[in-house]
Amino acid sequence: MRETAAELAELLRASFSRVEVRGIAGDAQVEAYEAARRRHVARLLRLDPLGLRRWVPAPVVQWAFARLARLVRRRLAHDAGLVAAIRPESFREVERPDGALDLLALCVR
Repeated sequence: MRETAAELAELLRASFSRVEVRGIAGDAQVEAYEAARRRHVARLLRLDPLGLRRWVPAPVVQWAFARLARLVRRRLAHDAGLVAAIRPESFREVERPDGALDLLALCVR
């Protein structure tokens, strides 16, 4: 799923009385990995200069992107030890989800 913080909060409010959406951020090693991943993805997207992926059925695009994402992660795992430097301690909870790597929802029934 690809919700914004507001969309996630709205979805969760249907089942929970209190919802707080926060973010997950990373340290310098995580940021370096994310930057390298974005560069690899941009390189792959250059293979489609006409934007033909917009005309292909969504399930086909999702299938292809899932496989390409695995390829990028595998390639990054071998490049410059970026993955080896990342530990659970490399991530932290942040109050504001803006610009965070991922969303974290704290809910009370």
